[in-house]
Order: sequence, then structure tokens, then C-alpha cells
Amino acid sequence: MVGIIIINYNNPSDTINCIESIEQFNTEKIKYVIVDNNSTDDSRNVLSTYLQSHFCDNYLEIVENTNITTLLDVTFLKSKSNCGYAQGNNKGLNLLYQDSSIDYILILNNDILFIEDIIPLLIVNVDKIPNVGIVSPMLLKKDGISIDFNCARKNVTVKDIFISFFFFYLDPFNLKNKLNKGCFLILEDERLLVQEKIAIDLPSGSCMLMRKSLCSQISGFDPNTFLYYEENILYHKIKSVRKQNYLLPNLKCIHLGAASTHKMKGFETLKASVNSAQYYINKYSDANRLNKWLFSLIRLIFIVEIKLQKNITK
Repeated sequence: MVGIIIINYNNPSDTINCIESIEQFNTEKIKYVIVDNNSTDDSRNVLSTYLQSHFCDNYLEIVENTNITTLLDVTFLKSKSNCGYAQGNNKGLNLLYQDSSIDYILILNNDILFIEDIIPLLIVNVDKIPNVGIVSPMLLKKDGISIDFNCARKNVTVKDIFISFFFFYLDPFNLKNKLNKGCFLILEDERLLVQEKIAIDLPSGSCMLMRKSLCSQISGFDPNTFLYYEENILYHKIKSVRKQNYLLPNLKCIHLGAASTHKMKGFETLKASVNSAQYYINKYSDANRLNKWLFSLIRLIFIVEIKLQKNITK
């Protein structure tokens, strides 16, 4: 059975649409864990009403730190705080770990829409590909045609991160654009699309499936990032146990794109991004002490700029 984790933050309509698309196309046995990250709108009431009416006796509302050994079809977990993407998913994972009926974990953003029955085939590939880590489907943009190239990426280097933040408001010699394109495997070589599977570094955190045993082995998500760089960290965790991530281009779903982050103020997302970059460089990259110190300086300058802009816009 597959345990599906979906995080909601101030966006119940997308969460409901995501669930309804799964219910329309999916044939696999599943259990949902919906984690509300302490929404400040009416999300909890809207979702509670919807889930109760659609899943009836197979639905349970809980608060965090509730111990349940066997989950119902839908568990609605009300987080006490907005703890971000990584910790929000970890709260869902902690519930799924306790349920012995769960064999696979599917992490979904609430801005994903199913357009075909992908879960059974994701499982088939996890079971047949040697040394597999995470498998993901092809992500399409809202039009259902254009490819969201974020679904197949190389891991960024420390140099890439330096350039990204150092020249955040500029792009001299089109350098940032070239680096970004170089990270997108399909954009770099569209011939990859004819392959049954594409070896990738970074899956899209918006839709990815792995065995529960592997997720537990790597201790899920690193809780020290609020937003951004979670896929980069997962790549290192998967690599440390000698597994490989894959994109399956024949399986498709729609990614509406950054619905939850749009609910955050721009300054907050920028700050979260540079803080996560700092943590990633310090903990997971091969950067030497000097480069770590230099990025700390860049981060400090970046944070000061963010605060100045924030004051200007008040």
C-alpha cells in the first residue's frame, strides 16, 4: 500500500483538487496523510468539511504527536506551527512509519493534478530497477503540454550557488541563465525523452515515490531547512546509500507551480532560500572552509538587502 503525504498551507482549493484528481485516476491501494502547516486562513474548516463528507468513517482528524499504529484512509494532521516543507513532510512520515500496511511513500505538493493512473507504474519501476532510490513522473505545466524541466535536474555545484546569490539581481554575460539551463537534463538533451527511464540527481519534490524502508533508512527530510534545497539534500542522502534517482518520462502529471510559496511574502521566500543554501553548503557540500566563510558573507549581504527592500516597500 502507498502512503501519500500532501501539505496544505493557506490553499485548501488546490489540496481538494489534488485529492479529487487522484481519486479520479488512481487504482492503487492508498492512504492519505494531509498535513495542514498551521494555515492562517479557513483551510482547516474547509478541508475538514470536505474530507468528512467524502471519506466519512474512513477519516480521522488529529493533532501532532498523536500515536496511531493503523491509519484510516485519510488522516488530517493539524500542525501546531508552520514548520516548512521538510518538517511538514516528516510529520506525515512519522505517522506512515507506524502503519505496517504502508510499503511505499508518495510525496505530493498540493498543486499536482493527476491526469492518468501513475502510482501502480511508479511502484512497478521501484520494484524492478536495481539500486533505485526515488522515482518521479514527467511534470507538465498547467497547459498539460509544456514540460516543467525541474523534474529532471543535475545537482548544483557550490559555484552555481555562489553565482546565483552573488548576481541575484543581475545576469552578467547571461551567465546565470546558462548555468540554470545546464542543470535541466531534458532541456540540455531532448533525446532523453525517448528513454524508458532517465537517471537524475534531483527529483522534483512536488511528486516523488520511494520505498518506506528507504525513506526510513535516510531519516526522511533534513528538518533544518524551511523551504528550498530539500531535493539537493535528498540527493546526497540517496547517494550515501548508493541508490540512484530516476525520472520516468512515459508517466505524466500536471504541476500547477509553487502554489503554497505564492502565499508567502516575497521577502520571506528569499530569506528562506538563502538560509537553506547556507545550511546545504555547510552540511552537505564539499566546500572548503574558505568558501563556506565567503558564502556566509554573501548571505549576510543578501539578508541586509532584503531587509532594506522590505523597509522601502512599507
